[in-house]
Amino acid sequence: MKEVGKVFLATNSSYNYRDAIMTFLLDAGEAEAAARPWRSYFDLIVVDTQKSHFFVEATVLRQSEWRC
Repeated sequence: MKEVGKVFLATNSSYNYRDAIMTFLLDAGEAEAAARPWRSYFDLIVVDTQKSHFFVEATVLRQSEWRC
């Protein structure tokens, strides 16, 4: 899918909560998680978006670097 376009995740959840859920859903086991962490499925991940305000008001974005 990433060959066709960009894939992103926007969530109201905190990073710690989203990390736990996505690890459970996409990282089938420890060997698979080490080979391909869930963050590698996305080009952009935005957490704590407060979506109702995110699209209407000027929102401060902070960038974090993750190694996948």
